Amino acid sequence: MTVPEFCPACEKKLPALDGSNFCPYCGYMLTPAPQAEQQPEADGPRHEPAAPTPPDEPEPSEENSPGVPWEDRPELTILERLTQTWSGVLLNPVRFYQHMTRKDTIWPALLYGFIFRMGGWIFSAFWARSQFEEMPEDYDQLPEIFQQLYRYLAENPDAIDPTKQIVLAPLFIVFLMLIIPALFQVSLMMFGWAKENFSTTFRITAYADSAAIFQAIPVIGGMVHMFWWFAVSAIGLREKHSISTAQAILAMLLPLLACCGVLLAFLSFIIIAAV
Repeated sequence: MTVPEFCPACEKKLPALDGSNFCPYCGYMLTPAPQAEQQPEADGPRHEPAAPTPPDEPEPSEENSPGVPWEDRPELTILERLTQTWSGVLLNPVRFYQHMTRKDTIWPALLYGFIFRMGGWIFSAFWARSQFEEMPEDYDQLPEIFQQLYRYLAENPDAIDPTKQIVLAPLFIVFLMLIIPALFQVSLMMFGWAKENFSTTFRITAYADSAAIFQAIPVIGGMVHMFWWFAVSAIGLREKHSISTAQAILAMLLPLLACCGVLLAFLSFIIIAAV
């Protein structure tokens, strides 16, 4: 491009610039700077950018692996399977029941629940015997039915002898383990809330029997076991049957209250007849 005779900025006449592109008076660029010529692309294969590498999937661990350690971790020892299942049920029941896969067999769960139920019963039986061997200080202030019960047990110590009951106790434990989830399943079906079969409901309550170990605590052990078992079972029913917590509690309370009423009436009849 030709250099103008006058500067467009200061309008002064330009002297010979000797190849310079700027006004010597004001520094104005007289002609635009030449653009760099675009280099033609070299012939040859074009390399596409490499696709991003997908992140590595986390390896299965004890926390995110599906299943129950007692049933689905044969590589562990029996003690490890017991302790991991016990801690999972009682310390994080939501995750435990979310990871519990569906199975059609109840035998592994029955054996697991029986171990803790039987252990808790042995402890509670010995504690009960030690408590009934001595009359309480406020014996005279107790209701008449309890006074009769204390007198009967004092005269018949074999009635609460744990060694005498060791044969019948396993049968009674297995009966309770089977009848209670059966009542829960019937209650869920009556309300139309049953999303799983009886096997799942049984396994929920059987693994909740992890709390039976608390029966070893003197005096309050039985109550701790009952409330902890109830809470864990309600969480299990909620997670596996896809119902609310209130629905799970209601489905459990109705048959339990009915059974407790029948049991109390039966025990009262037995005590009165024995006395």
